[in-house]
Amino acid sequence: MKDQELLWKYVSGECTAQEEELLKKRLKTDKTLQQEWQRVKATHESLKQLPLEKPSMRFAKNVMEAIQEQALATGNLINQSILKNLIGGLVLVSIAIYWIFSRSFVNINDAPLVRDTVHRFNELLTAIPAKGIFYLFSTIAAIMLLFVVDRLLSESIAGKASQRPRN
Repeated sequence: MKDQELLWKYVSGECTAQEEELLKKRLKTDKTLQQEWQRVKATHESLKQLPLEKPSMRFAKNVMEAIQEQALATGNLINQSILKNLIGGLVLVSIAIYWIFSRSFVNINDAPLVRDTVHRFNELLTAIPAKGIFYLFSTIAAIMLLFVVDRLLSESIAGKASQRPRN
């Protein structure tokens, strides 16, 4: 590593303990390094005195538009892992509901552990109003429908954007 790079790491507090120790030893003996250290330190202090510039609102808008164009072009408006987890969860819940409603076809008196578990679960289900379950599944279905519509629209918009001539 060059001396100047090491000095900048040191002044910004990014040096490892080993690098810092080596630099301090060299600063005691090397006059050229001491002069360079004084320049780096003075520059660093001058930079700290400058006010921070804030980007213009137009810059922020340009960045957001570029991000949106890139997302539309690649079609990555929806996090695919979230969508997969949502669908997987819905499948698991559907299987659980199917099992709950199909338990009436099984003779649960043959297995006491299963019977007790089913009775406890049945008590839990009776505490939840049927409308609540309907609203829950309706909400999940609506969310999934919105994901599908969003995906279709983003593909349509991306197709139109790729057909547009670039300047």
